Amino acid sequence: MTFYDPTPDITVPVALLGDDYPGLRIRLDVAQGDDVAAGQPLFHDAKRSAIAYVSPIQGRVAEVRYGPRRMLAAMVLDPVETGPAAPSDRLTDDSALRAYLLARGAWPAFIARPFGGPPDPDAQPDAIIVSALSSSPIGFAPREVLVGREAEFARGLNALTLLTDGPVHLCVEHGTIISNPDLTLIRVHSHRATKSWRTASGQTALVHPTGSNGQVWTIGLQDVLAIGHLLETGLYDPIRTITVPQPGTRRAVTQRVALGAKIRPLLQDALKSGPNEQVISGTEQHGRRGAYLGRYHDVVGTTRVKKQPTWSVPLPLVAFAGLNSVLPARVPAVPLMRALSIGDTQTCLKLGCLELLEEDVAPLSALCTSGTDYGQRLRNVLDQLHKDAA
Repeated sequence: MTFYDPTPDITVPVALLGDDYPGLRIRLDVAQGDDVAAGQPLFHDAKRSAIAYVSPIQGRVAEVRYGPRRMLAAMVLDPVETGPAAPSDRLTDDSALRAYLLARGAWPAFIARPFGGPPDPDAQPDAIIVSALSSSPIGFAPREVLVGREAEFARGLNALTLLTDGPVHLCVEHGTIISNPDLTLIRVHSHRATKSWRTASGQTALVHPTGSNGQVWTIGLQDVLAIGHLLETGLYDPIRTITVPQPGTRRAVTQRVALGAKIRPLLQDALKSGPNEQVISGTEQHGRRGAYLGRYHDVVGTTRVKKQPTWSVPLPLVAFAGLNSVLPARVPAVPLMRALSIGDTQTCLKLGCLELLEEDVAPLSALCTSGTDYGQRLRNVLDQLHKDAA
């Protein structure tokens, strides 16, 4: 059972994280110490200058951290009570929709498959897939976030049809009814909510596989709602509903927070606080450790810290039947793990690695006795394949 809290909390720091945007190098539009409005551009993609990344809150730029090769690690913002006025211009011409979404910070809501990250500004996807269910069995129900906002959701969905000549697929859990009179242009797919169907990769594999030359964009229900809100009001909507499991129970609570919210201050009453517990963003199986909510995550929790022994040489990969059941796409796990371990890009390609992103192989890292980080290995392979395809 999930208990829903409709009141948004925007009183904690937020961060835009490089982990959500692989390889992103930025061109800053603000400086440390600047006050910014919700929806104001903070930086642009240095290589694809049309893509703007905006502030989720009215706040002050507290810190900008860089990782290897000057790629973004994190930009942290502290909330403030007063600041600049939020941008509120509305779209007046549907033919300018793409430029509007790029300039107003909505473009990073899309994940391009294969390779991940926001799509190129001028890319034309073969299809767009909308995931209208939570990544967790105890996650939010669509009706909780859509109540009273059905018109905005319809506006957002119909806007997606202007971005592709292909279909827009709406993926829902079996039994979910989304009351909307304007779904005639949308293909609705209803399946039992298995572990695979709860992931964007699993939905893509079943509904519209990318193949070797195709491109599919995925986007979550709440981001479609935010696009609809932007088109209806001209205001950027940073608020997302997330789910917090209650330790030791089958219950959960939901909270409405800003994108990138710092997790522990919000959830200190609900999360375990023992010395061996660490906050994770995302599900325990597919999430990652971190202090801030990931851009595409809708659930948080804790995980017990496991101390990995240090070995002078890697441990062997021990195959067992359970490994094949954790990948969301129809990809043979053990052969893929072997190919990733040695960086064999062509074998990875033949095995279907283009259907996967880092979070999809996270369970393999947890289960494998070798201690290999398959998410990083997959990223290395995808980057090389992307470079070879360019």
